Amino acid sequence: MGDLSKNYSRHEWSCGCGCEFDIVDAELIYVMQTHISDYYGVVVDVTGGNRCIPHNNSTPGAARFSLHTEGKAADFRVRGVSPRAVYKRLNELFPDKYGLGLYEDRVHFDVRPDRARWNCTQRALPQ
Repeated sequence: MGDLSKNYSRHEWSCGCGCEFDIVDAELIYVMQTHISDYYGVVVDVTGGNRCIPHNNSTPGAARFSLHTEGKAADFRVRGVSPRAVYKRLNELFPDKYGLGLYEDRVHFDVRPDRARWNCTQRALPQ
């Protein structure tokens, strides 16, 4: 049981540098709980939640103004489900908003108000 939602606890979102930065956007938690955890019914591993600005700046490939620094983004894996399948589902659910990135081993999701999509794999994005 989590302290943010049924499946998520604040410690999962804490900055990886150990500074304890752990702000989390309520909309992000709602979408992750409702459309990921509840839908798939399996463990979701948050591999990247919050990043303080110094940690973000030292993270290879991180965007300069990453939404991870605002508690509005998550990198995650759904156990037993391919990142491509998760990406496809989220893209179908939210075709006109949110940020969604596909990586070989994870999905990036953020709650920006506009639409952004990117692919960091060698294959085309799922339609």
